[in-house]
Amino acid sequence: MKKINGKRLGALVMAGIMSASLLTGCGGGNGGSKQTSTAEFDKNLIYKATYYNKPEELSYLGNVAAGMDGKIYIQSFSEKVGKDVTAQMNPDTGKVERIISNEDSMENTWTMSFTIDKDGNFWKIVGSWKMDEKNPENSKNIYYIVETDPTGKELLKNQLEVKDENFYSSAMLFDNAGNLVIAFSNAIAVYDAKGKELFTIDTPTYVESMVKDGKGNICTVAHNDDYTQRIISRLDTQSKQLSEVRKLAAGLNMMNLISGPDGLYMNDGVYVYSYDIESDEKTKILNWINSDINGSSTYDISCLPDGRFVGNVYDELTQENQIMVVEKVAPEDVKDKKLVTLAMPYNDYNVNIAVISFNKKNDEYRIIIDDYSKYATAEDFSAGADKMNTDLISGKVPDLVSVGNLPIGNYTSKGLFADLYEQMDKDSEFNRSDYMENIFKAFEKDGKLYSIAPGYSVLTVIAKEENVGKTPGWTMEDLEKLMAQKPEGTKIFEGETQTSVLQRGLFLAINQYIDYAKGTCNFDTEAFVKLLNFAKQFPKEVDNGMYDEGVIAVEEANAMEEATKYATDKVMLQTYFLYNYGQLHNDKYYNYGGKELTFIGFPTENKQGSAITSNMEIAMSAKAAYPEGAWAFIKYLLGDEYQGSRSYEWPIKKSAYADLKTKAQKPDTYTDENGKEQVYENTAVINGKEVKIGKVTDEEVAKIDEFLASLTQVMRYDTKVEEIITEETGAYFSDQKSAEEVAKLIQNRVQTYLSESQ
Repeated sequence: MKKINGKRLGALVMAGIMSASLLTGCGGGNGGSKQTSTAEFDKNLIYKATYYNKPEELSYLGNVAAGMDGKIYIQSFSEKVGKDVTAQMNPDTGKVERIISNEDSMENTWTMSFTIDKDGNFWKIVGSWKMDEKNPENSKNIYYIVETDPTGKELLKNQLEVKDENFYSSAMLFDNAGNLVIAFSNAIAVYDAKGKELFTIDTPTYVESMVKDGKGNICTVAHNDDYTQRIISRLDTQSKQLSEVRKLAAGLNMMNLISGPDGLYMNDGVYVYSYDIESDEKTKILNWINSDINGSSTYDISCLPDGRFVGNVYDELTQENQIMVVEKVAPEDVKDKKLVTLAMPYNDYNVNIAVISFNKKNDEYRIIIDDYSKYATAEDFSAGADKMNTDLISGKVPDLVSVGNLPIGNYTSKGLFADLYEQMDKDSEFNRSDYMENIFKAFEKDGKLYSIAPGYSVLTVIAKEENVGKTPGWTMEDLEKLMAQKPEGTKIFEGETQTSVLQRGLFLAINQYIDYAKGTCNFDTEAFVKLLNFAKQFPKEVDNGMYDEGVIAVEEANAMEEATKYATDKVMLQTYFLYNYGQLHNDKYYNYGGKELTFIGFPTENKQGSAITSNMEIAMSAKAAYPEGAWAFIKYLLGDEYQGSRSYEWPIKKSAYADLKTKAQKPDTYTDENGKEQVYENTAVINGKEVKIGKVTDEEVAKIDEFLASLTQVMRYDTKVEEIITEETGAYFSDQKSAEEVAKLIQNRVQTYLSESQ
């Protein structure tokens, strides 16, 4: 066998490699729609899902696929058996009918890819760790093609000649002639039915997946040389060549292909389409979101012979994976609801999940999504957001708007959005005092709440208390005084660039520079010139050698200095995203030698250098077709279930904080060999010694609570302003123009942009 070149994929060898292995035909294609608006609700695209939890016989859910025999097959590891196994599941009941294990398999093995032949025998690419006890440095991974019968009896085991330590196999398929085709790292290898290699075709990049088109041809999906485009190629076993069939359009780069008897299917997490590889035509057959299914977190999608889809789906609420069986719903059985439209500038995962959860629970209203990213192109990724901005300004406002990075000030000044305080006060079940009202207030404009974020994190800057004091907030002059006291060579930040520092200083204080309501700006000011001067002292780029092959970023001799750079004042400030109670405690000991820390923030003229950031911000139209339905969705986002499920961000409902505090202060535990729960000691190395640091203290919790309650501003991005500033500041950073000259140019251009937006 030829040498097989690979890509380092680490621990991902079990992920996403079964999507085409065992596929039969998918039903539902004939009822498809060629609609173009994602805001429409087409009953012909509705499916329903049945969910099954991980079988107790398995340690985890590995690769999932539908078999031609109508069963579901799950490749995994079983602690009960002590080795890799294949579970056969009944799709109607979710019960495991049998566990198939290779009785001859060795310990320390794992399965990369597998498929089933026409006789029901299992074929796998198996890796095994071979330990050399005498010379451990000679230990290595070895790989085999293994065939077992349906009972697990080994029929064939051939070792592969592998010279690349990054070896990987992504898929296996049998062609119509009975040949076994295997996608390796950077090659396609073809074997006969007895496991004898016939030939290998090298590929310039790793093969992501393989599928069979409607004619039974094997097709591969891989990127081009510079990874800018995905290419579908067809295998010709006679000429022993891979021939390019289709370059996927830029917008299809994230889509996955699925095999079908009458052609290919394509999944983008929002829709499943039937796909004609020759004409490049797509026809929608399934709308995941309108079917109340989380398509964005569904993997290993394949089809049972009766037309049902099978997949491995991640549940956001339980944070567990489940087996999912999806079947088409007759249009006449789809329940009618009042449709509430939500527009978003790009496909937002967080919004999708919230919409799906709401739609499952509300019997009267259904949120349908108008995703403007469908207008984006390879040449202009912001085209969708630009069109949405134009539509909103012209008065085409849907019931709900996901604000994203759109200039919300332009819309509130025109009265396009409803005051959510009015909705809250009209609702007898809603009490403002149950929430972090300073967060509400931060989103206010002239005493009205035009948008709301159901969760948030905080962008700030932390520093040692002994350097900056206990009180958050400072100015550029304060920072200059601090640096004047430190030795030459002391860094302000680590890893920041001119652009990152400038953008952070600008958007943390955007309201100091732009008044969207009046359509005015103030960039030709001393404050902005100071920001330009401050940003210029940072490098244009950060060269991180860690990502260069053969380069070790931090040598062992310098490792201690690297680990203690904040504790020893080699670096004074750290940009910080705060989103849970445990962060500050751990960083205090891991990075700062146990010294107390202050949320000092970015230096700004008004000392407000910390800001709220959010993954989702929702506004409601002042003229919503169904204001009660729009409010019902927002109220759901503020309810106990949604607020209690926030991860990697803070909730805004006060009652949700109690559970976060309890979890942060609860000792970590593990189960020992006797099945008893033991406390895991949290430790850190300080001054070369390992010390116990415990969990978050009441004082640390109170410090964070006080900081969160003090927040008064939202970090706002305006992509157009960012574009203008990036274009103009290049001349200053390259010493072609002065800071004052550049500030005036930015003032003129941003003012023109604001005037045109009025």
